[in-house]
Amino acid sequence: MKHILLITTSFGKYKDSHTIRLDNMFSGLSDEYIITMCYPDVITNTYKDNGVNYISIKSNKRLRALDYSRKINKNLYLLLANIIKRFSEFDSFYGTSKKILNYFKKDESFKYDIIITASGSLESHRAGYLLSKMFNVPHVLDYGDPIFPLLKGKSQKKCYDIEYDIIKNANHIIYTTNSTLKQYDEYFKLKYKSSVIRYGYKLEDIELSKINIDVSLDFNKIKYISHIGTAFTNDRDLRPLISAVADINFGLILAGKRSKAFSKLAYDLNITNFCDLDIIDLESSIFIQKKSYINIIVGNKDGRQVPGKVFICIACRRPILYIKQCDNNDESLDILKDYKNCVVVENNKQSILFGIDKLSKMKQEPSSIITTYDTKTISLKLESILNEI
Repeated sequence: MKHILLITTSFGKYKDSHTIRLDNMFSGLSDEYIITMCYPDVITNTYKDNGVNYISIKSNKRLRALDYSRKINKNLYLLLANIIKRFSEFDSFYGTSKKILNYFKKDESFKYDIIITASGSLESHRAGYLLSKMFNVPHVLDYGDPIFPLLKGKSQKKCYDIEYDIIKNANHIIYTTNSTLKQYDEYFKLKYKSSVIRYGYKLEDIELSKINIDVSLDFNKIKYISHIGTAFTNDRDLRPLISAVADINFGLILAGKRSKAFSKLAYDLNITNFCDLDIIDLESSIFIQKKSYINIIVGNKDGRQVPGKVFICIACRRPILYIKQCDNNDESLDILKDYKNCVVVENNKQSILFGIDKLSKMKQEPSSIITTYDTKTISLKLESILNEI
């Protein structure tokens, strides 16, 4: 048996899209591996659930203040979140690595064979790096998107210095995109110990999904166009899409964190079958995308980053309208080129109308890409890396 210590900030109260990735990547591992997950939460606690051991470490004061403000008032929460983001060093989890290190210092019999760190926060990777050096245990980074290249000035230089030590010490680095691997190899010369494991999905979750929210949607009578996920007027602007849908006899579903201007525009344009949802649970979001006539993906402005929903939409086997936001090096399109039921458009009303019309006339084709990113496939890739180490 091999015991993995998985350190992440993407779990519990702070779950995000990386939480889904971790589930996809670890759930297909063989029984040879025992997993203990360590993550920040309200209190320090240990428990076991479905064969996985959990260790929660009490979160820092900033995060606890954020949690408290959320309970009091949404606007207060948003204000505090912006303040914390502005003045935190790299991210709001700053200091979590020290808390994790102090917890395991007390463990005289460190029983783990390998440490894996994951999530967008640098703190999880810093914790793994320090524990790896302390207990002489191999360390694997699941790095996801780049961190220091997104920063500027002194913050970028400081983050680079921290990442340099962590990455050079690591036994292996896993990225979600080929372009991120290439970018980091240019800075650190790491290709010899780097791999790409895509975000992926569980086909079982897609097939068994159901709706858990109180909403009436008749997918048999109404052709719904759906956008599930984060979108704002300054990034992933949905106003051209909404204006296009208003001109045709289709329904529109919007769900997730987004600008208020989108819902206002849909109501102002009197879209008859408009379903206006807030943030919804994963299972409901999958069910809606599985039943929708067309699913919308708005690509990232930085094409090196692939939205996780690209894989969910592929697995849902429904037509995809991809609204691109960059002119070249869009890795999402490299993935979607093998998915037959996808049309790529610009983010303007006429281009979107053209794309919807084209998808409506296309014959839906089965796609061999469906199994490429299933959890069984990506877990095998992870397991081969762990076995080599």
